[in-house]
Amino acid sequence: MGAKELSQYIHIRIKELGISKTKVIERAHISRNGFYKILDERTTDEIKLSTFISLAVALNVHPLVLIRYYFSNWVRPIRIRSLQNTKYHNDYSGFVRDVTIPDNSVVTINQSFEKIWEIQNLGSIAWENRRLVCQDEDLIVTKKSGETAVPLSSTLANLIPLEKEIPIPTTPPNATVQLAVQFRAPDCPCTTISYWKMVDEFGGICFPEMRGVACQVRVVAI
Repeated sequence: MGAKELSQYIHIRIKELGISKTKVIERAHISRNGFYKILDERTTDEIKLSTFISLAVALNVHPLVLIRYYFSNWVRPIRIRSLQNTKYHNDYSGFVRDVTIPDNSVVTINQSFEKIWEIQNLGSIAWENRRLVCQDEDLIVTKKSGETAVPLSSTLANLIPLEKEIPIPTTPPNATVQLAVQFRAPDCPCTTISYWKMVDEFGGICFPEMRGVACQVRVVAI
């Protein structure tokens, strides 16, 4: 196992975040003894998946980053998922967290707000000249008028982004990036969602098998 590699990465990440080891322990909700065992490059103790996840949350990284360092000396390659339909080999993305507006946040009608996602480059190639593009389809909303269905505005219950796409900064392997989109809530109470995906410089979807990122809110009237 790559205990040394994992320990070195954790030290580097703590320095990048500018936090103490005590703070990491508090965020991860693990024991001090357990944390220092992980940092011990000579340890042979196995690390539980739940510990990887808790530690990843504390370090603001995807759990796969820690797992890869831990298994870096394993002779068998680790395949996370099939890449048959992915344009680039060794190209992976991982969701880290909602920096603002977590799912089912409450906003008011016509409210403007900023949604920020944090994602991580889990692959071995840098993301360059990429964009995050809205994938929403216009909603077809109708109401009955007698026996006739009358179409309403297609944007009635849609989140309205200020821009339909935003550039993604150049992101090297293992680095995280925060992506911000400005939205305006619709003018009626509802629960609504907006989907976004990463595309390359030619407009091709980078991870077609993955869901992408989303902004889901509850819209209320005051």
